[in-house]
Amino acid sequence: MNDIASSPYAHLDNDGDGRIDPTEDLDGDGIPNHLDPDDDNDGISDLLEGDGDTDGDGIPDRLDRESDNDGISDSLEAGTQPSGRDRDSDGIDDAFDVDLVGGPDTDGDGMRDPLPLRDTDQDGIPDLYDEDSDNDGIPDATEVLQISLLGTDTDGDGIDDAIDVDQAGGEDLNGDGIRDDAVVLDDVDGDGLPGYLDDDSDGDGLSDNEENQDFNGDGIPDYQQEQKDIRTALRGGGAMNTGLLILSACVLLLFRTRRKPA
Repeated sequence: MNDIASSPYAHLDNDGDGRIDPTEDLDGDGIPNHLDPDDDNDGISDLLEGDGDTDGDGIPDRLDRESDNDGISDSLEAGTQPSGRDRDSDGIDDAFDVDLVGGPDTDGDGMRDPLPLRDTDQDGIPDLYDEDSDNDGIPDATEVLQISLLGTDTDGDGIDDAIDVDQAGGEDLNGDGIRDDAVVLDDVDGDGLPGYLDDDSDGDGLSDNEENQDFNGDGIPDYQQEQKDIRTALRGGGAMNTGLLILSACVLLLFRTRRKPA
């Protein structure tokens, strides 16, 4: 049982059972959570998400629109972007409603059975529950967030107030509840993969883990820019490689030798 008594979601537990009250309507679609097959409207069935609490914020994943607290919505990480419409008022977004889009519904939850949840690094943890989706040693939050999280969630939707469009304002063109300017999904090398899913974000042959520094001091992490001097500094052949150091030592020794008195 998820006890939310000491969490930011305590105000959603009026009956004191340690859980968000079932009469709440988290996604504001007019259907109480206990009747809604997708309580948080992230396009992932509550049956699939279950009552686990991946990020330990006191709210179960089925009610949490951002289950791993990396700043990227579950719908975006799972590839299940909602349309924002529910024409038959059954609590299921039209984009996933089997009554409208067809397809198999083997579990009978009213939602078209999803494709297997994306697991970029094949570690057995779907991206929406994985704090480092590409396993490059750099947290997804570090790779995408443009602002710092506050650690508060006033409306109990699983999205930090700093990036929650309902709290911080701003645009939310994809309808995932996260303000668009808070998250940047750069694809530096143009390979079709955003950096948080790419273990070589700049496509220079060096892993992001190797380049998790700022060699030239320009304020941009090396894994976001392909530069010759960064490559050679890490692997030799550049201004600071071993050969050049040896040559410099030899020149200095020769200079000192010539200055010795006869």
